Amino acid sequence: MIADQEITRGSSVLVPMVVGAAAVGGFLWWSHRRNDRTPDRAPDDGFRDDDVPMVMPAGSAGAPPSSMPPGRWVFPVPRWQGRDPEVSDGWGSLRIGGNRGGLHRGADIMFRRRHRGELIDVFPPRTPLTRSPHTSNYFLPAGTFVLAAADGEIWSAGWTPTGYSVVLSHGAPWATYYTHMASLRVGETRRGASKERVRAGQPLGIVGASPKDARGVAHLHFETWYGGNGNAAIDPAPYLRRATFIDAPEVN
Repeated sequence: MIADQEITRGSSVLVPMVVGAAAVGGFLWWSHRRNDRTPDRAPDDGFRDDDVPMVMPAGSAGAPPSSMPPGRWVFPVPRWQGRDPEVSDGWGSLRIGGNRGGLHRGADIMFRRRHRGELIDVFPPRTPLTRSPHTSNYFLPAGTFVLAAADGEIWSAGWTPTGYSVVLSHGAPWATYYTHMASLRVGETRRGASKERVRAGQPLGIVGASPKDARGVAHLHFETWYGGNGNAAIDPAPYLRRATFIDAPEVN
């Protein structure tokens, strides 16, 4: 009986340890897969309140319309060698900290690998021991342009805690926001002082990585604003799905 009691007592300790280890292992596996699919985990992607455009319409904007905004709209990252970029992490995924609800307020844009290991010699993915701007599922070529999604006027452009960033006003109530850029190809300005206008598809800058991301994963963070500043961000997916993909423009 003493032996049986000892076996029972040992089993009662061993089973929770095994179950607990399995649960922790499963969580770590899920976290790795989740983080690999969603490269941007920066705490906050927003301008301060005094950096965002006041593109408020007359009166309340109400619900965002289902139709596209007026004019030509293009995808804000150009094709690469005939391959279309895509959203690697979309609206509403969880973010830690920040002052905008803790949720992803836009779309992260990269290029997807067509199969595991594709182009790893050209765009090697990061590992626990190596730093890389690419992941096992996505990559972003160095020097990739960020494109204006539509005609508009530069409201603000300059360095921010999330990299070089641009707010482009398309006329009330529409604006778009671009960040994690390594450099700009438009003039720096605040509150539209430069009056610089750009056309749909014109380069705004070069894609980089957020300084807040310790892993340094290169991607564009893009937002669509309707009826206000960054606090009025809406899901850009319906508009990105109907935007036109274009090749990178030739510029000097």
